[in-house]
Parts: sequence; structure tokens; C-alpha cells
Amino acid sequence: MYGARVGAVSAKARIHFKMLFERISDSITLDAVPDMSLLQGTSDTAAIIRQIVETLNGFGAQIHASSRLHQYARMFEADDDPSTVQLDHALLESLQFLAVGRALKNLKYVKPWLSKINSASRGRAVASDDKTDSRARSDQFELFVMACLTEAGFAVVPAEPDLRSQIGTHEAAFAAKRLRSVQKLRRNLHDACKQLAVHKRPGFVVIDLSFVNRMTKPTYVPHLGQQQAIAAVMLDGFVEEQQREIFDVAKRPYVSGVILHASVVGRSIEPVARFVSRRWLLCAGHDSELARIVGAAFQRIGRRPIRAF
Repeated sequence: MYGARVGAVSAKARIHFKMLFERISDSITLDAVPDMSLLQGTSDTAAIIRQIVETLNGFGAQIHASSRLHQYARMFEADDDPSTVQLDHALLESLQFLAVGRALKNLKYVKPWLSKINSASRGRAVASDDKTDSRARSDQFELFVMACLTEAGFAVVPAEPDLRSQIGTHEAAFAAKRLRSVQKLRRNLHDACKQLAVHKRPGFVVIDLSFVNRMTKPTYVPHLGQQQAIAAVMLDGFVEEQQREIFDVAKRPYVSGVILHASVVGRSIEPVARFVSRRWLLCAGHDSELARIVGAAFQRIGRRPIRAF
């Protein structure tokens, strides 16, 4: 299938395409040495989720007792089987909030983000039970992008199209989209392009593929050190399939690049554990200082240790 897709592109486009995609992995190699001290049980995970709520409330947010985060904690408290699929998305959702909580500690002004945090914590625990255009989950991904940019050392403000950040000598805009299905990629990419064009701000389209159900069954690796391979296979394969759409967007006015993110839950046989494999991928239609700075930043933050559960 990939060969048919690539074969349909002209020779000139294929040469350009090889220069277009700069892969950014969140480990230096795909066979990284895991930190076994990060292993923890499901009850400990539930405790961390409750601590996330305390952290967010401590900054002035109002996370209701019926919020998704409390529901996720109860799910982990009720199930200690690392193979349970229902916990996978709960883990991915919770880790995005964990990143947000950490970012708040580095912000000078937290108040502008509180209403979005309150909104993000709403909705159903299971995404498929929520509205297709869930504002809560859209806000959550915007906050996650804010957290990643903050961790990279950039000042971020909530402003149209979604976020703005001072990066070097540039003020860059970010249009963040959480993808629910592959069929909606084209619409989300084009909506994000329109947002950048309307505000006449150079910037990035950021797409989250973590909740696109491309792996319908639990995926296992022999040992934990191979965890990064799962996200690499998933995200790189997605880009191969969707190269026409991404290429079209990456070369549009005001688009400095398309940033794709995927966090994928996998399982290792030795040790028996659930883990999160994460990968960032930057697609830029032309070379620019802004794209180079952002690409290097996401590469740095991606190399942080990832817990296994």
C-alpha cells in the first residue's frame, strides 16, 4: 500500500519529500535502556492521578469530584491487570494532565489557563461516549502542547489560533488538533491552516494521533527496552499513508511545519508491564530557523524518561 502511494507522486515530489520529513524520536535509539525505578503498580498510578487533581486545584483550578480524572483513578484502583485494554486510554489521558500540572509550576501567571483546565477535565471517561467535537478533549490537547512548549523553555500564552509562543526572535502561532479518526485528518489539517491564515501568523499545525484507534489489539514487545519501536511504527506508517495531505499543508502560506504526536500504550513480556511509547515528528515544507529551533526543542523534551505501569 505504501509503495502505491509513493508511486503516485512525481519524481520531483519524491525528491522533495525525502527532504521534507525530519523524524524526531523521543529516544536517541529505538532500543533505549529503560529506567526500572520508574516501574509502578496500578494502585500507585491511581495515587498519581489523584495527586494531579490536587496539583491542579492547588493552582486555582476547580476539578469536580465527577471529573474524568477522578474516574480514571477509580478505574486503576479497581483493576490491577496490566493487560486490561480499558486502562490504556485512561493512562494516556492522565499523562497529558500530568504534563500540564508540571508546566504550571514553571509559569509566572497561571490564571489565564485555569478556565481551560476546568473545561478539559469535563466529559465522559471513555472518549467514544463523548461528543465527536468534545471541547474538553480539544482543550486538553491545547494544554498538553502548552506544557511541552513550556518544558522546552518557551513562554506560551493562550491566544488565537490556539497558542502563541515567543521562540527566539519569532512569535509563533500553534493550532492544535486532537484527531479522533483518520477520516477527519484532512478537515483538521485544513481547519488549522485557515486559523493560521486568518490571523496572518506564521506557525505550526500540531496533530495528536494518540487516540486514533490504529492498533485495535494490545501490542507486545519482548522486553521493555524496545518500547520506542511501537510509536515509531505507528506514526511513521501513518505519515507514509497520509503523505499527500501532510505535504499539501506543510507548503502552505503561514505554515512553518506540521508537528505530529503519538503516544501509544504497549506491553512488555519482560518485565510484565504496560508502558507508553511516544514519538514526535516534524514535517516542514521548507527550511527555516523557526522550524529548526522547534524541531530541536521537541527532540530534547522527548528524551525524558517515560514511566512503565
